Amino acid sequence: MLDARLMINAAHVGGIVHQHTVRLRYCVSIGVFQVDKLKNWIKQNLSVSSYCWPEGESFQSFARCVSDAGLSQVGLNTGIFADIGAEKARRILNDYGLSVSTLNSAGYFTDPNLINQNMAVLDMAATLDATALCIITGGVMGGAPPANLNLEYQKNAPLDLAKIREKSLNLYNEFAHEAAKYNVLLGLEPITPFDIVTKGHVNSINAARHYLDMPKTNLIIDLFHSFWDPDLEECLTLNNTVCVLQFCDVIFGALNRPTNRAPLPEYPSESHLPIGRYLRTMYHTAIESGIHRPVEFEVFRSDIVNQDVGHIIAALPGRVHQFILAEETIV
Repeated sequence: MLDARLMINAAHVGGIVHQHTVRLRYCVSIGVFQVDKLKNWIKQNLSVSSYCWPEGESFQSFARCVSDAGLSQVGLNTGIFADIGAEKARRILNDYGLSVSTLNSAGYFTDPNLINQNMAVLDMAATLDATALCIITGGVMGGAPPANLNLEYQKNAPLDLAKIREKSLNLYNEFAHEAAKYNVLLGLEPITPFDIVTKGHVNSINAARHYLDMPKTNLIIDLFHSFWDPDLEECLTLNNTVCVLQFCDVIFGALNRPTNRAPLPEYPSESHLPIGRYLRTMYHTAIESGIHRPVEFEVFRSDIVNQDVGHIIAALPGRVHQFILAEETIV
C-alpha cells in the first residue's frame, strides 16, 4: 500500500485557517503517494452517469461536457440515446474519445412488462461495448416505477419471498447465458432494503453472491444502496467480484432514511459518507493489481434541480482527487 506524506501550508488570518487557501506540497519518491499516477487513474477510470443530464438536451452535448472535463468514460441510461439509437450514440462517443462504463438497465425479473425489454437492452450494451450492463432484479411486487405493480404478487398475501427469489434467480440464469452469447458482462446491483417492494429484491452484497456462479456476472456496487453493508469495503478489493463502483453523497430525509443523492461537497469533511475511503480502495487496488475498474458518479436530475450540471461535471475530477488525498496519511 502506498504511503502518502502531505505537508500542508494554511494561511492564517486573525487566527482563522481559511481552507480555500490551503496549498499542498507533495513529497514524491519510492513508497510515497504518487500524485501524477492518481491523476492518470482519475482520467482513465472516472465516469459520469447520464442520469444527471437535463431532459431535452442532446446526447452530443452530454458527451462534449464529459470530454471537456478531461474524462474518458460515461455511464448511460437507455433514454438518453433513444432518439438516435445505440449505433449513432457509439459513433458520437468515439468522436469524443469516450467509452461506456455502464448501461442502465435490464433485469426486472418480477415485472411482466419490463422483462420483455431485456434482449433489446442486451443488444444495446453489446453495440456500445459497455463495461457492464446493470441488472436490477425488480421488486417483490413488480418492477420500478412508473411500471404498475405486478398483480401476480399483489394478490398473494402474505408474499412468498423465497418463491419470488427462486423464480428470479432462474430467470437471471437464463438471461446470463444469453449475455454470454453477446459477450456482455452483467453487473448485478444490490438494492437498498427500503426499495424491496418496487425496485430490487437482492438487498445485500452477501445475497448477491448467490448470482456470481452464473455466466458473465459481476457486481455493480452503488454507494447509495450499499453504504450500510458490512461487506462493502472488503468487496471493493475484489477485482473478480466488483466491476464498477457507483458513488455520490447521500441525503438523509424522512425517517432518517436515505432519500436523495447529492454531488460531492466542496470539502470531504462535509460529506455524509466516507466517499474518499471507498474511492481510495478502488485506486490502490487498481495500482497494486493492474486491473482498472470504473468509478461512476451517479446522481439523478431530480437530485440537482436548479444546479448547474456542467459545473458539477467540470468540478468532479478535482473533487475526486481531493477526496482520495484526504484519506492518505498526513504528517
